[in-house]
Amino acid sequence: MTSIRIKIGIPLIILLVLLGLADFFHDSVLVIQKVPNDYLRGLFTETVGIALTVFLVDYIFSQHENKEKKKRSLEALSRANILCRAHFDNFKRYSYYLTTPDDKRKSGDGAKLFNKEFKFQDMYSLFEPSFTSIDDLQEPIVFKCLKLVNSLKDSLEKVLLNIDLTDYPKISTMFLGAVDIITKSNVYDGIYFDYNAVAGNPKEPTSIREVMKKAIKEYKGEPKAEYSNMINKYVLLYSLIRTIGFVEEKYTNEIKSLLKP
Repeated sequence: MTSIRIKIGIPLIILLVLLGLADFFHDSVLVIQKVPNDYLRGLFTETVGIALTVFLVDYIFSQHENKEKKKRSLEALSRANILCRAHFDNFKRYSYYLTTPDDKRKSGDGAKLFNKEFKFQDMYSLFEPSFTSIDDLQEPIVFKCLKLVNSLKDSLEKVLLNIDLTDYPKISTMFLGAVDIITKSNVYDGIYFDYNAVAGNPKEPTSIREVMKKAIKEYKGEPKAEYSNMINKYVLLYSLIRTIGFVEEKYTNEIKSLLKP
């Protein structure tokens, strides 16, 4: 519609200028004097009417087009939200298991029970299974949770690549930030090594996972990474889970305001 407005509008404006000049110089230019003054003024008035009509119609169609574009954009965002919501809820569900020892868990949906402000020490049972009926009872919850974090990252990347979020900069920024921190916080391999590793006397080996479990449970103060410290990967895990939790909360509030009836 913009190209039509330009193609029609510019010639009309030029014509109006020419007609205005013709009227102004009517008595001093011999060629123009042959054209009746009333005819020039009538043509000028008609041209003004045509120009106003063209711009009015174009404005009406532009408003309609913008409204339809906004509607399609919200429909696409709504579909993307269904995908993201499923992954965020699954992340929260298993993060609840990760940050809540089995003897302290409450009945109900973990996605609703997850507390993003959990303490570092709450993760000490990370090498235990989730104990849910649908999960592998031999897979530690930390690995299940990290797999879901990567699934969440994949879904956010798909949305960023396939949905135009130009009108939703807050959501775009949230998703980009989440993808960035997940990518930079790939601790799976390091924790997997600790889970299987042993140290000390071969006859009486010490399980590294038990050492790390004890270190997490007895940790004092706010967790922070230290140079060449085995606990650093767990501090990074703690930061990762909390950060995604806060991103999810902000995203939920923003999407509600955008998709409200």
